[in-house]
Amino acid sequence: MPGMTGLDLLETIRVRGRDLPMILSSGDGDAATSAQARAGGAVRFLLKPFDSDELLAAVHEAIERDRASLAREI
Repeated sequence: MPGMTGLDLLETIRVRGRDLPMILSSGDGDAATSAQARAGGAVRFLLKPFDSDELLAAVHEAIERDRASLAREI
């Protein structure tokens, strides 16, 4: 959707009752935005530029969070 931010998408997904592990990134984020993303359920909020190890760690965390969520549903 044009004009939709990552925080908007995170909120839309939450309102729809979905539990998807999301990683948000921004080139101009701040501590307040990071806190808002985490409070909204984001796995991580990465500030650009970020290195590949940081991204890989976030992806692994998101996968583990999703596995745990799926295990609770079974």
